[in-house]
Amino acid sequence: MKKEIIKEEKNINLEGIEKIAEFFKNILKDGDIVIMEGNLGFGKTTFVRVLSRFLESTDIVSSPSFTLINEYDIILNGEESILRHVDLYRLEKEEELDDIGFKDKIRENGITMIEWGGKFKDYFEAPYYLFEIEMQEENNRLYRISLIS
Repeated sequence: MKKEIIKEEKNINLEGIEKIAEFFKNILKDGDIVIMEGNLGFGKTTFVRVLSRFLESTDIVSSPSFTLINEYDIILNGEESILRHVDLYRLEKEEELDDIGFKDKIRENGITMIEWGGKFKDYFEAPYYLFEIEMQEENNRLYRISLIS
């Protein structure tokens, strides 16, 4: 698979997160998958919350750590759609994804944002986006969006 970096933003404040969310809003389309990578507490759910506001959701975004999948109503490119927020932290094997019918759900209408999807990168078919959050020097984070094709 090929990895092409399409956007980087180095910042920890809300304005930086909003820039990335707005960028995503403008490129995402129905059926897109975004695998989010970053250590525990690095702001993956916060990012989904900000993105959902840019996609006109009025739903309250919360971590899907226990439910595995939360869905929110959004407006995507002028049409009603779904933002699917997934947390795979507790899963250990790909078979567990199959047990919940995951592959069928992720390419349905809407966008699927997957926390801890890197544990199962071979499970996901390209193309998809990889959204990485890395700690840089003191209190700075690097946000990187790549297209995996």
